[in-house]
Amino acid sequence: MKIRPEELKEKWHKIKDSFNDSKGIQWRQIIGGEGVKAGVLFTPRREYGLILFSSTKHQFKAKYKNISVQQVKADKSYQTILLLNDETLLPYFEILCSQCFSELDGKKEEDGPKILEKQLATWSNLLKHGRRDLTVEEERGLFVELEVLKKAITFFGASIAVNAWSGPLEKSQDFQFDSFFVEVKAKQAISTEIVISSFKQFDSDRPIYLLVAPIKEGEIGMTVQDKVQELRKFLNATDASVLPLFEEKLSFVGYEENLDKVGSENKYEIQELIWYDANMDEFPAIRASQLPDGISSGCYRILYQSLRRFRVEGPF
Repeated sequence: MKIRPEELKEKWHKIKDSFNDSKGIQWRQIIGGEGVKAGVLFTPRREYGLILFSSTKHQFKAKYKNISVQQVKADKSYQTILLLNDETLLPYFEILCSQCFSELDGKKEEDGPKILEKQLATWSNLLKHGRRDLTVEEERGLFVELEVLKKAITFFGASIAVNAWSGPLEKSQDFQFDSFFVEVKAKQAISTEIVISSFKQFDSDRPIYLLVAPIKEGEIGMTVQDKVQELRKFLNATDASVLPLFEEKLSFVGYEENLDKVGSENKYEIQELIWYDANMDEFPAIRASQLPDGISSGCYRILYQSLRRFRVEGPF
């Protein structure tokens, strides 16, 4: 049941073009495949949607901004209907639905709503914020992550590297490989501290590295959009099959060229990549597993100069 976002867009537009307001019904097209029966629809309120059929009822636990989820009984089955409430988010919705169809392929009918809920949880932050621009801090962070991703692709190969890129998925670390994790930080020249936003960032049963990238802004360098284009060309030359996953993860961070969400015209230059071993004794970290009862979350700052003795050669 795999279908690309652009194919979904075409199907929606064909339904929309043949839509007859006077009938007051939903127009839908079922997309074939083994497992869960699902399709796309367009409503009288001019909403784009996804529909799937299951034999059991499912209670969705969360509510989502800009997305509505309905489940209705029809004959002996249940119809779960996912509707987009903000048409400006259609490019994101296309990717979300494409991913849903991919995950539903070959699965049992009764598991369909659970799979849909899992996908919505992954996309919830983007759907909540809508068309929010990247902040300057987020832009710098994305630029550095893309540079680290390129280095990882060279060392491990495109598939392993892009799958390990976990920052867009709001995981505790920016890269999660099978045998180690990496937390990436962009550092401006004037910065004397590194902000750690969670007690979980340096807490794992696997080795964790802190990678600090001093970054300079000026007339020389590349914009975020330039960097994305560089990665696209690099992936095309190494393993083009990974490009859809790369584009999907860009969407998770709010980078979407169809919506003109490509960052500013600021040009950045990374001076070096500096690795630190966050598992060494006395590394200045607060770890979630070592907190006393009653403390659930928080953030803190590490003095950059305190990291010097923990500097190591990186794993790639």
